Amino acid sequence: SEDDGSLSIKMIDLGLATILDEHNSGAESGKKDLLSLGEVFLELFSGEARFESNSFGGNQHAVSNGAASLSNDPHLLHMLKVPVCISSLIFNLNSGRNQYQLAREIEEDLSTILANRDSLLCNDVEEKGKRPFSFQLGKMYGRDEHISVILDAYKRIATPENPSEIVIISGYSGAGKSALAQQAQKHIVDLGGQFLSGKYDNFRQMEPLSAIIVAFTDYCQNIATTNAEKLHQIRTSIKETDGPELAVLANALPCIRQCIDVPSIKVADVGLKAYHRIKSAFRLFVRAISSSDQPLVLFLDDLQWADPLSLDLIESLITDRENKSLLFIGSYRDNEVNDMHQLTVQLHSIESKHASINKIKVGNLSKEYVNELISDAIQTSPRLTHSLTNAVYRKTSGNIFFVLEFLKSICNEGFLYFSLKFNQWEWNIPLIESKNTATNAVDLMLCKMKQFPEDVQSALKLFSCLGTDCEECILSLITSGDGIDEFGCTDMMSSLEFSIEEGLLDYSDSIYKFVHDQIQIAAYSLIPETDKGKYHFW
Repeated sequence: SEDDGSLSIKMIDLGLATILDEHNSGAESGKKDLLSLGEVFLELFSGEARFESNSFGGNQHAVSNGAASLSNDPHLLHMLKVPVCISSLIFNLNSGRNQYQLAREIEEDLSTILANRDSLLCNDVEEKGKRPFSFQLGKMYGRDEHISVILDAYKRIATPENPSEIVIISGYSGAGKSALAQQAQKHIVDLGGQFLSGKYDNFRQMEPLSAIIVAFTDYCQNIATTNAEKLHQIRTSIKETDGPELAVLANALPCIRQCIDVPSIKVADVGLKAYHRIKSAFRLFVRAISSSDQPLVLFLDDLQWADPLSLDLIESLITDRENKSLLFIGSYRDNEVNDMHQLTVQLHSIESKHASINKIKVGNLSKEYVNELISDAIQTSPRLTHSLTNAVYRKTSGNIFFVLEFLKSICNEGFLYFSLKFNQWEWNIPLIESKNTATNAVDLMLCKMKQFPEDVQSALKLFSCLGTDCEECILSLITSGDGIDEFGCTDMMSSLEFSIEEGLLDYSDSIYKFVHDQIQIAAYSLIPETDKGKYHFW
C-alpha cells in the first residue's frame, strides 16, 4: 500500500494446488512448490512477472518457466541490487540446485538473515573487488564464555573489599587471545573501568619493563590531555607520597611528570635496591589511580617474552593488600612456555600467596563457529556455506588466524570468487582441497610475502627490524637518507601502503604496526642470517 507502506501477498489459483494425503509424501510436488516460491521471490524483488503467458496451463508450466528464467537472463539477480544473501537464496531456489528440501529450511534461513541484518543485509557489490570480505566489527565467534569470565572478575574487583584478581589467557599463536582481551576492553570501559595495555616484543626481551612502561605512558598522556577531572584526582591522591619515591618512579616512567609535580631529587640508589624502590613507587601510583568506582585493568600481551623484572613487578602489584581495585589480564602462548619457564614459576609464586587466578584456555573454533564466520564474511546464509566451511576447516583446524588468511588466499587464487553473473559467492571445492597449506602461521605468511614485489619485501624486512610498530614521523626521518636504496627499497611509504592493503600492517594514530607478531616474525625471517647485522644498523 502506498498509504502506509504495508505489503500484502495474495495467493491465487489454489485449484491447481496438489492435494496431499497420508499415502502421498509429496516429495516431487514439494520440490515444484519450492521452485514456484523462488519464482514468487524473483517477481517480488524484480517487480516484473516472469511468465510470458496469461494462461498457466497447469502448475508444471509455472515451475519449468521458473527454473528457466535465470538461464534466460543470467544477469537478472545482479540487476536486482538486493543483498547478496537474498539473491543467493533466490538463485538457489530457481536454479534447482536442491539446496533446500523443505519450506521450513527457507523459513529458518530468512529468520537467520533477519536476526543478523547488520552482517548479512548490506548491499556492497561494487566493493567486492576492493574488499572481498565483509566482517562485522566487534563480533567474536565462540568466545562468549571467555568474555563472561573476564567481566565477572572485573565486577568482583569493582566491589569494595574484594581483592585484586588475575585473568591468564593461554593458547596457540593465532587463536585469538589478544582479540579476546580487546573485546573485553569495550565492555570494561562501558562499565566505567580504566583499561591499560602493553605488548612484549620478541626482539626487545632485554629491555626491562618495556610493555609496562608503554602501558602507563599511554595512560599518562591520555589523562594529561583529555581528562582534567581524573588528573586532579591523581594529584590529590598522590600528593602525600614521599618526594624520593616520585623521583624514582619518574626515572622509570618519565611521562608521569605530565600528571604530577615531581621534585628534583637526585636518586643515588642503584642495582637491586633501586629496583625495590621502583616497585614500591609503582604500587603507590597504581593505588592512586585505581578505586572501586574506577577499577584499573592492566592487560599485558605475549608474557612468554616478558623480562624477569616485569614478572616480579606484576606479582608485586597484584599481591598489594592495600589495593583492591586492580585486575591484571595476561596472555601467553602455552606452546612456548614449559614448567621451567620464568612465567610458570612466577604464576606459581602468585598462587602460593592466595591470589585469585582465573585461567582461560583459548582453543580453535568449532566447525559451527567457522561456518558462522564464513557466512558473515561472504554474506551468504549459513545453510549454503557448509561445503566451503568443511573444506576450510579441514585445512585450518579452526585456528582463527589461519582461517582468515586461508580465505584471503583462496580468494586471491580464484578458488573462491564473487559471481557478478549471479550476484553471489561461488567456490571450487576440488581446487580448495588440492591447495597445500602451511603448518604454522610464520610459514603461511612467508608464502604470501614471497609473492609480493621485491621492493615491498625489502620494506617489510627493514620495518621488521624496528619492532612491532613505529611512528610515521620517525619512519619518515630514518628513511629520508640515501642508505635505504642499498637494501632494494625504492619507496618505503608506498610499500607500507601496499602491505596495509594486503592486511599485513595497520595504520592508526600516525603509527604503522604489524597486524600480528607472527607477521613480523615472518618478515624478519626473510632476511638472510648473514645480513641481519647490516639490516639492524640501517
